[in-house]
Amino acid sequence: TASLNAPGQVRVTWSGTTGDQAVLIQRSLDGGVTWSDLATVPGSNTMYTDNVQRNTLYAYRLRASTFNATSAFTGSVSLLTPPAEVTSFLRTGITQTSATFNWNASAGATTYVLEQSKEGGEFVTATTTGGGITSVTVSGLEAGTSYQFRIRALNSGGSSLATTVTGVLTIPSKPAILELVPSSKAGKFGIKATVGAVKGAATYVLERQSEGRSFAKLADLPASSEQDGEVVYVDTLIFEPDLYEYRVKAVNASGESEYSEVATIEVTNTIPI
Repeated sequence: TASLNAPGQVRVTWSGTTGDQAVLIQRSLDGGVTWSDLATVPGSNTMYTDNVQRNTLYAYRLRASTFNATSAFTGSVSLLTPPAEVTSFLRTGITQTSATFNWNASAGATTYVLEQSKEGGEFVTATTTGGGITSVTVSGLEAGTSYQFRIRALNSGGSSLATTVTGVLTIPSKPAILELVPSSKAGKFGIKATVGAVKGAATYVLERQSEGRSFAKLADLPASSEQDGEVVYVDTLIFEPDLYEYRVKAVNASGESEYSEVATIEVTNTIPI
């Protein structure tokens, strides 16, 4: 028999015969039309490991010999080796719920299997594509969540080893401003904005506008300041009564969420409370 010992190794095994002094192993790369000597091993051996190329059809045959005679060749056994590992496997796009990957084609691959692991969990199949495809988008991911992905190339002979991409972090979901209330800080009148924390955010960008002005960044709020699922900021840049509008977005290393719905508060008195 001939079986795959590793993606780049074929193991040939056989049953021995009494009195053999040596076993000649021959190999063919053209389906058994032409043969070449591969190795001669002691007659006591019943196994030989051949280092092989990927995506190649190999055939093997044997004959035994003693000091006085040589047997006929055995029938041949054949085996197609798996494709080589996928190279240049890269994440090329990311959203809140999807990730896009590109890779270089592996010669002879008839199928690619893409697997994912969520937050260090077990790898499961995310999608399977045909051998002529070198890009795929995996959907159904969770916002603000860390994943690992790996890909294997397959043909009828088996599977390559997996190529892994680590640290795929999806973009956070849209946060919300939970509350705007008058407040004070360091003896100044202010507006306390309470932002609902979302998974996977590194910072929150809080913006404000008032009548006659456009939205502008007011503060970067680190996710590390979150307490009980909320991030709080007191805006003390309130100098006169007006209608103030706030919005916020969540940011991590992969990108920015959509802005929250706009929250509005009317200020009629700027005296500290």
